[in-house]
Amino acid sequence: MARKRKNTRARDKQARRERVHREQRGSSSQPSEEPPPRGDEPPAPATIAPPVQSAVEAAIDEPVLTPIVGASAENIEVACRYWQWNAYGHGESTLWSEAVNSIATDARSIALTSATLTVPGMACARCDGPLVLSSRAAFDRVYRLANGAEESCAGCDESTQVQLARFAEPKRQARRIEATRAAAVREIEAGFRQAWESARSARISDAYRVELTEDDIPEVDVRTEAVALAMLRYAPGSEVIAPLCEWSTPLSASGDGQSEAVASTVRGGLLRIHPQTSLDTFVWEPTSFDQGLREAEGLHHAVKPPELLNRYRAASATHYSPYGAGLGAAAARLDAHLVARLEPAGMIAPRQGELVATGRRGDHRRGPAILRLRAGPTQPSGRTREPPDPSA
Repeated sequence: MARKRKNTRARDKQARRERVHREQRGSSSQPSEEPPPRGDEPPAPATIAPPVQSAVEAAIDEPVLTPIVGASAENIEVACRYWQWNAYGHGESTLWSEAVNSIATDARSIALTSATLTVPGMACARCDGPLVLSSRAAFDRVYRLANGAEESCAGCDESTQVQLARFAEPKRQARRIEATRAAAVREIEAGFRQAWESARSARISDAYRVELTEDDIPEVDVRTEAVALAMLRYAPGSEVIAPLCEWSTPLSASGDGQSEAVASTVRGGLLRIHPQTSLDTFVWEPTSFDQGLREAEGLHHAVKPPELLNRYRAASATHYSPYGAGLGAAAARLDAHLVARLEPAGMIAPRQGELVATGRRGDHRRGPAILRLRAGPTQPSGRTREPPDPSA
């Protein structure tokens, strides 16, 4: 019995010691209580500890791009463009300089086989070797999401190795070589084509300049003068005469004769061809670069330089009057001159006969511009008011 009481006292003593130890440990881990604030004092704001940045987030050096020995300069250029970024950072989406599909076909595979992008100080999660990034997505996982410790290198990533194996297949390589050759040919042809077009522009600049003069305006036949006056009066614009395809009113009832009618004003010296006329309005030999390439049997360097022939599509050309200090003044001066020349009362009999014949050659029902002309006050080109009625 005495032994039982002794054991009971020992257990109670041990229990008390453990209870005190627990109370002491709990009090040391709890902050000391502060007196509650008085009713007229707001409670102190809670203190939030700043987030602790992990070592991976804190210091990841910029990746290093290293060309692979034996890679071609063209492929290394593709790799540089594939890995070129504008901005990146933890928690920020990487801004790449170019979309992958705009760089080259198989740009990722070309980049991985031509250069390595290594993250300094980090190792592959599988082989413990240098962390060579396998894709732009891997770049994001390392630098945006800070998951570099879990990232596998390009050599250990299964999907990357499958893609590179397909990339190395002989048939795919042959197609890439052919595509590269075709692209090089297109680039060479584009250079020759551009040079050929530049030669055309230079010839037009030499042959057709805007040259103004105060010389007397030549006197030509009635129909040519009527056509020139119609072009001044009814063409859109105020200084240059736009091509007939831009007109809202036909120049003459006979569409087939419009080009010849316009050309007569240039031959008669009333109007000149403006240099802003489209290059294809003129007749060339060869007619185009493609025709010259066919004649040269595909040899770009053997294409004949463009030769400007003495012909043009008059209805598609832009014209101007050269008789004045400026284009606007020259148009007004020619307009006044032609109005005076086409005044019936001042015409001699032969010219009056030409005027009647000019009127009979048109179709009044279609209202061509030539038939709408009559003597009157000079009007600026591109007017908005209705032209004189032919029946007046």
